[in-house]
Amino acid sequence: MSQNINTLTSSSATGNQWYYNGTLILGATSQNYTASLVGLYSVLVTNSQGCSASSVGITVNEFVDLVDLDAYVFSIFPNPSQGDFSISFTTFSGSNYTIKIYNAAGQLIYEDELANQNQSGKIIKDIHLGELASGVYNLFLAIVLPYFSSPFGIIKH
Repeated sequence: MSQNINTLTSSSATGNQWYYNGTLILGATSQNYTASLVGLYSVLVTNSQGCSASSVGITVNEFVDLVDLDAYVFSIFPNPSQGDFSISFTTFSGSNYTIKIYNAAGQLIYEDELANQNQSGKIIKDIHLGELASGVYNLFLAIVLPYFSSPFGIIKH
């Protein structure tokens, strides 16, 4: 199961049954489910032979409204890099930002909080990951007020 803001997606195209806080959601049997409440969501997948497997739950955090990604004008440069790169994004007054970078195994390798951005404008944040092995890394930018989180890929040569 994967999550993109409040859209949850099962890895199976068929045989899905979605649950909210352990309770069956009537009629929620599609591959995708749009969460409308804060809480723990999971999906039970049953194949054509009747075998079932349940996903690990994903918690949907509080969100105000869906955020228009284009409004944040986000970029990573240079990408690919030798380990030193910058991210650039537009800020909005009163928002807090968290940058997290994970390796291919899903381990958190970098985290930085940019709190109390009281002015709107552009932020450029330089990041140094030169000591890490070459590979693909995932960067998440979480924007609070409103809440938003989206993955971006980083390639290190």
